[in-house]
Amino acid sequence: MENPFKKLWQPHQEVPKEIKERVKNDIALYNLFGELADLVTNNYGEAAKSLLKNQQSKNNKNGKTK
Repeated sequence: MENPFKKLWQPHQEVPKEIKERVKNDIALYNLFGELADLVTNNYGEAAKSLLKNQQSKNNKNGKTK
């Protein structure tokens, strides 16, 4: 049986361009999902406050009351 660890020291082979692009796209997609999850979970309260504050100021400018 051949020792698989001997292959670790051999020169690396070039990866095909299609695989490189797919890996880059997958990483970018996972980054996007992570940032969206962070936005929704961590900043949800602040975003909701800001939205409500903007809605109230618009209503006050149009002459509507709370």
